[in-house]
Amino acid sequence: MGREVIQVGILVKDVEESESKLERLIGIGPFEILEPEYRDSTFRRKPGRLRITVRLARADPIQIELTQPLDGETIYQEYANRKGCGLHHLAISTDNMERSIKEVGGRGFKVIQSGNRPGVK
Repeated sequence: MGREVIQVGILVKDVEESESKLERLIGIGPFEILEPEYRDSTFRRKPGRLRITVRLARADPIQIELTQPLDGETIYQEYANRKGCGLHHLAISTDNMERSIKEVGGRGFKVIQSGNRPGVK
């Protein structure tokens, strides 16, 4: 597993408002708009429904991800209900996802949510 942080994920109530503030206040942008369609998604080891809207921008060398939950039981909605919006995750580079999942599993971490979409697993 790598140690390079490549993404900071921020959970927001409104991606458009958050995107606008980051662009206006600190110059992060432009943002790419994603509304990914996930297949085979699971949440807490049960089949799930995952619908989110995402905005991505570079703040070199880090990618900023703004995520707004739209529908379904997800890690995003669960986190928002417990903690509110804010820092949600850090993504770390890996050249072997399966090996990295096993490695962090050995440290006590569990996969809470999974899903596949074209081009990403």
